[in-house]
Amino acid sequence: MSDQSDNLVRVYLRRIGTRLERMDDDMQDLKRPMTPIGEGVARPQREIAGMRSDYAGPQLRMDCMDTRIERRVELAEVRP
Repeated sequence: MSDQSDNLVRVYLRRIGTRLERMDDDMQDLKRPMTPIGEGVARPQREIAGMRSDYAGPQLRMDCMDTRIERRVELAEVRP
């Protein structure tokens, strides 16, 4: 009886192992086409980040100019 149950367990373990191997193969097949999709999604995000940094430079310069203008206006008002 013990030999039969050991054999039965081995049979089921082999089946489980076979199914796991098939699942692993299927997952690898799914991963391959997903890589270009991920790269395609990342590309526009990088471009948007670049546009934001391009926008930030002039905006910072304008802020500095505003500060300078405000200082000069205040100086001009002080002089009668």
